[in-house]
Amino acid sequence: IWFMREAEKRGTDRFVSTVWSPPAWMKENNSVINGGKLSRDYYQAFAEYLATYCNGYAEHHGLEIYAISPANEPDYVASYSSAEWSTFSFKTFIKDHLAPTFDAMDVQCKVIVGVTSAWEEKIVRVALRDPIAGPRIDIVAAHAYAGIVQPFPLAAGAGKRIWQTEVSDFHPTDPGMDSGLRWAKMMHEHMTIAQTNAWFYWWGMTFKDDEEALINLNLDEQTYDINKRLWTLGNTARFVRPGWLRIEATPASYE
Repeated sequence: IWFMREAEKRGTDRFVSTVWSPPAWMKENNSVINGGKLSRDYYQAFAEYLATYCNGYAEHHGLEIYAISPANEPDYVASYSSAEWSTFSFKTFIKDHLAPTFDAMDVQCKVIVGVTSAWEEKIVRVALRDPIAGPRIDIVAAHAYAGIVQPFPLAAGAGKRIWQTEVSDFHPTDPGMDSGLRWAKMMHEHMTIAQTNAWFYWWGMTFKDDEEALINLNLDEQTYDINKRLWTLGNTARFVRPGWLRIEATPASYE
C-alpha cells in the first residue's frame, strides 16, 4: 500500500494485481510454494477472496484495482510462490465461481487470464470459447521469456485486449545501446506482430548485476547506474499515452 501511494504521488493512476499462489489452506499441496493446484473445494472461497481484495482496496484504502489475475505463470512449478492451472480449471473457475461472484459483489476489476511464462494463448482457449467464462475475461496476458513473438488469434478475434505483463533477462547486465535496441525491438514486435495493448518490464530497479531491471543499484557504494534500455523503452513508454492508437502505413517507394 505504501508503494502504491508513492507511485500515485508520481502520477500512477492504474494498478494491476496478480496472484502467485492462493493461500496454502486452499491448495492441494497445502503450501504456497512448489506449484500445487487450487483445491476444487475452495474454488468459491478463492473467487470471494479475489472479490474482497478488489473491493477492499477501494473501500479501505482508496486504491482502485484496475485489473486482477487469479494466476501467475500457471505453467511453471517454482520453488517460490506458485500454483498450477490448466485450461479446463480456468474455464470451470471463471464460469462457475469468478463470474457469478464478481457480479454478485459488484466487482469492477477487469479480469486477466493466461499469464504463462512463455508467449502463447493456448491455456485460455477453452475458457475463451465458453459462453459464460469467455465474456468475463477482459485481458489475455502472457510473459515473454521464451523470446518468441506471435499473434494471439483467438483472443484478438474475441475482442480481448492482449498484454505482455513480464519480461527481463538474467544475463549479466549490458548497460549499452546493444541491449537498449534489443529490448526496443522486442517491444515494437509485440505491439505490431502480437498486437499488444500493454507491455511491462519486470523491474524498475534492482541490486542484481543482471538485466532484470532498467536501473541497477550498487548497495555497497550507494550508487546506481541507468542502462540505455531505460531510455530506448522510454521512447515508447513516455511519449505514447494510454488510449492512443497506431495507424496503418505502407512502406514508401523510392523509385
